[in-house]
Amino acid sequence: MSRNNAGLVRFDPTWGQSWLYRAMHLTARWAAIGALDLRVEGREHLVHPALIASTHQSLLDPVLVGLIANHKILYLARKSLFRNRFFGAFLHYNGVIPLDREGGGLAGLRQTLSAIHAGQSVLMFPEGTRTPDGSLQEVKPGFLVLARRAAVPVVPLAIVGAYDVLPRGRSAPGWHPVAMVVGKPLPPSVFQKGSDSESIARLQDALRECDLRARHLCAWKCRPEAIGTSPASAR
Repeated sequence: MSRNNAGLVRFDPTWGQSWLYRAMHLTARWAAIGALDLRVEGREHLVHPALIASTHQSLLDPVLVGLIANHKILYLARKSLFRNRFFGAFLHYNGVIPLDREGGGLAGLRQTLSAIHAGQSVLMFPEGTRTPDGSLQEVKPGFLVLARRAAVPVVPLAIVGAYDVLPRGRSAPGWHPVAMVVGKPLPPSVFQKGSDSESIARLQDALRECDLRARHLCAWKCRPEAIGTSPASAR
């Protein structure tokens, strides 16, 4: 992370960070191809910069979202994850933004807005926490502050199957086909002009549509021919 003359926080990777990210990205992509029956649809909707609003099934979600994108994505992680000295250094090294839920998350909000205004894309989980049973959860209103002040498109994304691979409470991953569907971006005006209830409903409906499509794709247990191909062929 660095600050420019305007005071904006930005992830400006060094050569080592760029190399590490590319290596991790390639490794994760091949791991997903080899280990998961992964099907991806709608990669052409991953505009940049944007807020990527994803359903939250597993600790694998940030990796899964990162591997289908062709650009660097920052994401929020609860501040408690940074307590481990080595893991915290690893998160900082890769541009992860700490979010202090107990303190209101104001510092994380400022860093996120600065990163977006500097041209970065940020992954967020508007459901607030991982699903307890693999089902779609209700969107929490907390995302509205960020969506309205960021003034960038909000991209809905649903992940299905990751819960069965690594659900809450399990330390070792299992096997299950995974599907991901990226929906059409919602313009900033949806959240800036709509009421709280209207804005939440628009995102909830978009996530529900993506979730239903992902469940259909996951049932086919297809091989991941979309990974590593052009976005148009991922449809």
